[in-house]
Amino acid sequence: MECSDKMYNLMGILSSFSIFVTLYAIYIQGYNIKSKKKKMIAIFPLLLSITLLLKLPTQICIALEHKEGWHSVIGISIKLCSLLYLAYLSSIY
Repeated sequence: MECSDKMYNLMGILSSFSIFVTLYAIYIQGYNIKSKKKKMIAIFPLLLSITLLLKLPTQICIALEHKEGWHSVIGISIKLCSLLYLAYLSSIY
């Protein structure tokens, strides 16, 4: 099964948007460090999770064409679960 060129273009836009989400997350975390806020906030891992979610469709498309791509999909899934868990821990402490 192959993904269409239109699908790849859409996923390219999503991947580009994910870069801005990551930069915004880094800005927020940097601001919190600069202002010496003691409490961890959940927004940083949540925004990074969104970044991974935006990149996941591209990886799935690649995995449908090349079986080795599933390693990347599994890796992203593990990272996603870890970041969501970190967001949960950050929100309760």
